[in-house]
Amino acid sequence: MLAPDLRRGMYVSALLVRVEPATGKVVVANAGHTPLLRVKTGAAAAEPFHGDGIALGFDKGPIFDRTIKDRELEVAVGERLLLCTRALF
Repeated sequence: MLAPDLRRGMYVSALLVRVEPATGKVVVANAGHTPLLRVKTGAAAAEPFHGDGIALGFDKGPIFDRTIKDRELEVAVGERLLLCTRALF
């Protein structure tokens, strides 16, 4: 739906995260966005958790539909997840 309205070089990224607190499971879908960052208990640095999807608006449907996938992540007690955006202007 976005593709016809975006000029060449424009895109929209999205990061969708579904958290299931009872199980510690997180489901992530990434459409060209900065990856989710995970900090394990006691770790000195965050680890990126990448998704495979392309940004919204790059394709009118078939390629986007094939590339975006839900990825599951088990999160242990004490771990942290960080969702962020990086401004490019």
